[in-house]
Amino acid sequence: MPEVEQKNIGFENAPAKVREIVFALSDGLQNTLSDKLLGLYLYGSLAYGCFNSETSDIDFVVVLSEPLTSEEEQKIAQLHKRLGYDPEYGKRIEGTYMTEEQVKTDEYPPDFLFYVEGKEFVQAQAGQGEYDFPMHCQHLHESGLKIIGYEPQKLFLPVPWEILKRSLRQEMPFIKEQFEKRPIYAVLNLCRVVRAYETHKLSSKKQGGEWGLQNFPAEFHEMIQIALEGYTHKKTARQKQFLTENLSRFYEYCIERIPNS
Repeated sequence: MPEVEQKNIGFENAPAKVREIVFALSDGLQNTLSDKLLGLYLYGSLAYGCFNSETSDIDFVVVLSEPLTSEEEQKIAQLHKRLGYDPEYGKRIEGTYMTEEQVKTDEYPPDFLFYVEGKEFVQAQAGQGEYDFPMHCQHLHESGLKIIGYEPQKLFLPVPWEILKRSLRQEMPFIKEQFEKRPIYAVLNLCRVVRAYETHKLSSKKQGGEWGLQNFPAEFHEMIQIALEGYTHKKTARQKQFLTENLSRFYEYCIERIPNS
């Protein structure tokens, strides 16, 4: 199958509207929080340089020195409500608000203050920490993109491998649930989970797929290549069907390559 040229798109050359949203968020946070704001950071595709304008999310974390007051909470909720109404990217704004103490805790997953989904700014409940946050934290330590604040390595410390391994294991059932709706996501995430187990290094979905082409048997190369192409270009219904029909077999193979301990 021929290679498809893929342009690396990170925050520096992301669509203008994406950059506008991030800078509007940054300005709004600074105006509302002042010294309480320790940092605004991007992770995921915008930080890794593989942003897809049709499917990728705007993933961020805000770190605070202390919790928000009621007035600050109301102002930030209004800020996200405005940003979330953007017709193209509003629904894809996803993030969390955490204190420095929560970020640096030895307990995983940590609690957080609020989470953002589109225009919704929702207060988190105690014990509601995200199982995949250890992976996000490690991504932020290794390649987090600072928009404002301290360097990410000052706040996001390396996550012990035993914690990351547990988080990766918990990712597998969620990936399986995506077979029908998001087969490209499923294929590339399976690649990066196996890559992480075998190299102890996290990666983007694109990097995971590229690693898979070099390290998985030839029988799976076609589906990995289709997934990589579909990640940056529109996939056909036939390609989606091909991935969906073969994902169970690929999943079982990946499970076999992941140690139980």
